[in-house]
Amino acid sequence: MQQKSKSKRDVLSCTGSVTIAYSLGRVVVSLDRARNDIAHYKELLFSEQAAELARIDEMLVQAMATMKDAKIAFRALEEASVAAMDAAQPAIERREDSALDS
Repeated sequence: MQQKSKSKRDVLSCTGSVTIAYSLGRVVVSLDRARNDIAHYKELLFSEQAAELARIDEMLVQAMATMKDAKIAFRALEEASVAAMDAAQPAIERREDSALDS
């Protein structure tokens, strides 16, 4: 596992953003793969196990909906982070310019 940075900052780093987005995507892919596996094996069953797999599939559908909401919320966070960095950039440039003027 990667060593996590201990320093606090005002906005999410690009590396952090990519790492989180990748992890969220992997969860969605894994849930989808599990649903496909359940659908395949459910077709082979005539017993109560087929009904149980259907219940499990419904849970996965709910989990996928939650993950999609999480991805939407994360995208909003990313956009806010970019906006904050963009807003901070002119202030940094002004400080650098005033240092050069001195």
